[in-house]
Amino acid sequence: MSKKIKKVIIAQVSKPLKFKVKSFEFNDPKENARIRVALQGLVVNPGWIVYKQIVEKSIEYLEKQILRKIGLGEDGKVKQLTNDEVDILRQKYEVYIEMLEKPDSLIIDLTPKNTKIVEERENNDPYN
Repeated sequence: MSKKIKKVIIAQVSKPLKFKVKSFEFNDPKENARIRVALQGLVVNPGWIVYKQIVEKSIEYLEKQILRKIGLGEDGKVKQLTNDEVDILRQKYEVYIEMLEKPDSLIIDLTPKNTKIVEERENNDPYN
């Protein structure tokens, strides 16, 4: 026998919440290097790449919902979203974006200031 799941609204927000998180500041250069290498391994890991693709598709879906102000109701039918519901979607959108950017952001934060970061160009064109 399956139990009926009841949705409970924890909070409704009319304005997107903004959180300021202090960037990581580690004092041990060896620990910074260890963490940086681990994060560099993460961003090229096939599991992370698949996960990133899934989250990017969710972001695309959220963008469409936010722009059109249309989503799915509890009954699974398309409905017009309220401003509060759109605000909640915007918050999700911001969290997803931050989540995808966090490993690269931390790598940069943990790179010694005197180290030059070289970005590879996709087409390797030195004149572009």
